[in-house]
Amino acid sequence: MSVPSLIPAGHYEPDQPVVYWDVMFSTTKGGNVVLTASIEDDPNPPIFPALRGQTATTLALRMDQRVAIDLYGKLDVLIRSMGWLPEEEDWLPQEED
Repeated sequence: MSVPSLIPAGHYEPDQPVVYWDVMFSTTKGGNVVLTASIEDDPNPPIFPALRGQTATTLALRMDQRVAIDLYGKLDVLIRSMGWLPEEEDWLPQEED
């Protein structure tokens, strides 16, 4: 379920880490990109045993082409400076048995 909303000015940093990112071209606004972050819900107190399936809160951010390209460049610089480049074999297609 999508709930459009305005976020008041401020800095927002959830306690839970992002567990999945997705990016897609927006079909509702011409030229926009939608970057979606999934943040795992953390029941308090934790539920044991864990419930079946995954639960997550998602946050979708819209940006235009210029902002998306700028973000890509900043991520590239960060990835290289941290030495997070994948090994070459990670880029090659995996053969199926």
